[in-house]
Amino acid sequence: MAKLAELNRELIIKYNSGDTDALDKLCRANRNFIASCANETYRKFRCEYMRDDPISSGMVTFLEQLGHFDPDSGAALTTYLYPHIMGAMRCEGEKNLGCMKLSKGEFHLIRKANALR
Repeated sequence: MAKLAELNRELIIKYNSGDTDALDKLCRANRNFIASCANETYRKFRCEYMRDDPISSGMVTFLEQLGHFDPDSGAALTTYLYPHIMGAMRCEGEKNLGCMKLSKGEFHLIRKANALR
């Protein structure tokens, strides 16, 4: 994991200095991280058939948040991105399940009910 953190740091510095190839390398290097977030999300929602939707929203969030990350902060990119990506994936899952208007507590009860099936 330390190798990925250092690679991400180097690639972000290159990307911020104008190297457009660094963005492609960043996306490729973090593809497994985004996929693991998607796996976690679709397991929580018990909807394995929606796997591509969380991955897509995670990648979009990844690209949106890259400009806000400070590589000199000492934090790993994945640590910074995790809550943003998981939030976007959660919203995508709620939207696809038709439960956007429910409170967090109500949605938690729906997930519990689905787990009892």
